[in-house]
Amino acid sequence: SRTWYGPAWDRFIQVLEAAGGHYWARFHERFFSAEASIPVEEALQRILETPKEIMAQGAAAVGHHWERIETQGGKGKHLNEARLLILGDKGAGKTTLARKLVDPEAELPEEKESTTGVDTSLWDFEGDELRVRIWDFAGHAVTHAVHRFFLSERCLYVLVYDGRTDNTQRLYYWLDHMKNYGGDSEAILVVNLKDPHRPDLPIYSLQEQYNLRAVYWLNLGKDTDTLETLRTDIHAYIKDHPAWSKQVIGSADYQVKARLEEIFEGTAGQPKEHLAMEDFRDLAAEYKAEEPEELLQALHALGISFWYPKIEGCDTLILNPDWITDGVYAIVNWLANQSKHGLKLTDLKKVFNKNHFDRYPESKHRFLFDLVKSYELGFQRVGDKYLVIPHLLREDRPKVLPEFPMGESLLVRYQAEFALPPHTLSRFIVRHHRVLAKEADGSPIIWRYGAVLTNGEGTEALVRQIDRRIDISVKGPDAVSFLEVLRKTLNDLFKQLQSQKPDLLYRVKRFGELPEEVEERNPIWMKDRQVLGYAQNNQPYFDEVTGQPIPLQQTVQHFNVTNGNLIAGNTDFRYQQQTFNFQDCNISLQGDLTELTDKLTKSGAAEEAEDLKELQETLEAAETLQDPKQVRKKLGSRFERWFQELEEEESTLNQTVKKVRKGVEVAQRMAKGYNDIAQWAGLPQVPTPLLGKAGK
Repeated sequence: SRTWYGPAWDRFIQVLEAAGGHYWARFHERFFSAEASIPVEEALQRILETPKEIMAQGAAAVGHHWERIETQGGKGKHLNEARLLILGDKGAGKTTLARKLVDPEAELPEEKESTTGVDTSLWDFEGDELRVRIWDFAGHAVTHAVHRFFLSERCLYVLVYDGRTDNTQRLYYWLDHMKNYGGDSEAILVVNLKDPHRPDLPIYSLQEQYNLRAVYWLNLGKDTDTLETLRTDIHAYIKDHPAWSKQVIGSADYQVKARLEEIFEGTAGQPKEHLAMEDFRDLAAEYKAEEPEELLQALHALGISFWYPKIEGCDTLILNPDWITDGVYAIVNWLANQSKHGLKLTDLKKVFNKNHFDRYPESKHRFLFDLVKSYELGFQRVGDKYLVIPHLLREDRPKVLPEFPMGESLLVRYQAEFALPPHTLSRFIVRHHRVLAKEADGSPIIWRYGAVLTNGEGTEALVRQIDRRIDISVKGPDAVSFLEVLRKTLNDLFKQLQSQKPDLLYRVKRFGELPEEVEERNPIWMKDRQVLGYAQNNQPYFDEVTGQPIPLQQTVQHFNVTNGNLIAGNTDFRYQQQTFNFQDCNISLQGDLTELTDKLTKSGAAEEAEDLKELQETLEAAETLQDPKQVRKKLGSRFERWFQELEEEESTLNQTVKKVRKGVEVAQRMAKGYNDIAQWAGLPQVPTPLLGKAGK
């Protein structure tokens, strides 16, 4: 390698080592040397054997992972453990399924028994080294925000649906929730038929939209044969899945992992839900697992134990995720019962009273308090150290909000086709709590679905969630830079999702004076890629309402739109002329012409109806043409003159079209169809006619 590259090779190795890539520096040295000690096949095998969770942390983490394996004997130990996550609404039957998978003879849980956070259990396959760790998640909405810390792509998901209901929206909610954090992980749908009712579910449509590998219809308490088929299917899938059967960790690390599980399960003493860091380091030293912090990170990524080094003074390793979710749920539930949206650290003594004190002693209160902040479920107010949880704020907006006129403001919208993940706006508020605007009494102007923010120097913003969209309005001397900060946060939140991202839209300003009702009824919202694409290619956007082209370079400058802040990431965009089907558009326009002709004929406007018939004959004559120049020659200015007459207030055509039922609607549809043809053929386009006229 040095022979080929000279001094550049040494610099390359130094850069790798400086970036924490010691393993890769040695790997390249050996791989490109005459005595290559790692065959290509072995290098590829190492890639297959690296857990996805470690791969997701980047090349340095992968290098550290294999460095540990080499220092612990070289071969490593197979994890042979899969994660199965059970999701669904409260009362659907998740806990029943979790128990029946492990033991088909298990008793049904009592009706009042319900998971409050997340219960974990182990399912050992008979005659197989593989086993499954089952995670039974609570259906309570308040705990859903915590799910993202446990859900991952290396899981098999099971969604339990209550067959007594017909609320398919809840089914879509959970499938989207799974897809957001589980990516392309496969899922099994279990419809729990608790009574004879069989819900009508769009199974084929669901399988088209989501990665559903199977659907099972059964009564979890009675259908033992179907239950056994489900158990066999899960076993076969996991056994044949390389993500679980091939992945390895260091042999010493594996021994530490096994010992932690014994401590949690109480195999050799009293079971523990958490462990002091000092005890963990002693355990790592006992099994000669060096660099315990690296091992902690790996165990956290694999979902085996949970460690939060960013929490100041954190000296606790969590062995039971249920301890986390139950603790968070207890805090939020206590506040909800008190009709409050926040509390102080000292209030946790009331939350964890004598019934919970042994599990959550006062020594752990600070950790839980900070954990709520770490999960972005709440923020601590400056000054009084009061922990505010935005999800518990009032739903209604304040009576008075600042106005953001179109001409003086930057307006941005995130529009999703799917339900936005829970707590999206709450996390946004948490991240920007230091710049929240304040009421006269000093309290922040926030509610569950919105906030008013200010940079303290005359620039303010309004951020609101309305159903499946989030709107941002900004005005003031630093509007562009303030918008950049807010947009960066929302882009970051949405980029964390594995599923489809929402569209990022910008409100484009028209030129000239327009009636206010026209701007309100026909706003121009354009996707970020469209705005940037038109501007980069000097392609003006044609506004059908005014009939004017709008250059978008100024819009790009106003909003500072760049490749770097596109919602889908730093990808280039090239404007592409869409394929235009003249024949289809022609026939569609003829249909509108026929409809309006009939309406005018019935109203007695024979002359105006005859003019429309002539336009239709012109379209019919051009129907087979394929050359835009020939179409332009055939149509000429006939349509343009007709639309000009339609706009003349005193013309018979204008008066008649406005009087007939839905005449205005059809005429506006005609204008759109004609403009599509005109843009393709190079003809003058026409403004949308009769704006502001409702017609009949």
